[in-house]
Amino acid sequence: MPVGFRDFLLKPEILRSIVDCGFEHPSEVQHECIPQAVLGMDILGQAKSGMGKTAVFVLATLQQIDPVDGQVSVLVMCHTRELAYQIAKEYERFSKYMPNAKVGVFFGGLNVQKDEETLKNNCPHIVVGTPGRVLALVRNKKLNLRHLKHFVLDECDKMLEQLDMRRDVQEIFRNTPHEKQVMMFSATLSKEIRPVCKKFMQDVITATFVLFLLRYINTTSFVLCLDTNHPAWMGGTPSWSIPSVPCCHCQFPEDDRKRKTFLAKSHTS
Repeated sequence: MPVGFRDFLLKPEILRSIVDCGFEHPSEVQHECIPQAVLGMDILGQAKSGMGKTAVFVLATLQQIDPVDGQVSVLVMCHTRELAYQIAKEYERFSKYMPNAKVGVFFGGLNVQKDEETLKNNCPHIVVGTPGRVLALVRNKKLNLRHLKHFVLDECDKMLEQLDMRRDVQEIFRNTPHEKQVMMFSATLSKEIRPVCKKFMQDVITATFVLFLLRYINTTSFVLCLDTNHPAWMGGTPSWSIPSVPCCHCQFPEDDRKRKTFLAKSHTS
């Protein structure tokens, strides 16, 4: 039986919004990532545009959020104001029945004083923005990230490949708590960028670090998941010398911390 969004045990308010949007079954990347994301696991996801990457972190953070007045719980950053606006609209769409979850979008080109007033008088629980504007608000002590629980980068390669934008992201990151969930998504992840992304995650030896790579070969979708404790990661970058059927190594948050191995292969519709 096909997996539906109800199988993820999401909040009823979120499920109502999903139904309103006309969605019934998750895409491959949503099917693979949402169960881990709602548990607070660090996620590095790669999938082609249009596969529903945005919904992964939007639904996962809305599922986990417990809004507290005056506290920012979620920070989502992207490289363009257009994308920031789109992500904010996605949050508004899926939080339709969650009136206590407030969303704010901040990017260059808008009046910074209005942004500061918004943060002071109607502080959002979810902040979406571009690194430059977010950093300016942090430096001016208008954006307080001390209570942040979720740090998300969408199209992370676009930000981390540019040294100036990467420095902005790093400075913002240093102003967040040590204990938090980190999720990064992109359509492309070069070998050079993967280690950079990994540095934002928790200790790669003990924490779960998941890479979902969706590749399309003819009409078949292969899902590859690597645990950083797997020998392929010991050299700093994953080894892609794998069998024709991808093998998936994951470290799960169980008491015995046993490593599970499974195969994931699904056919596109």
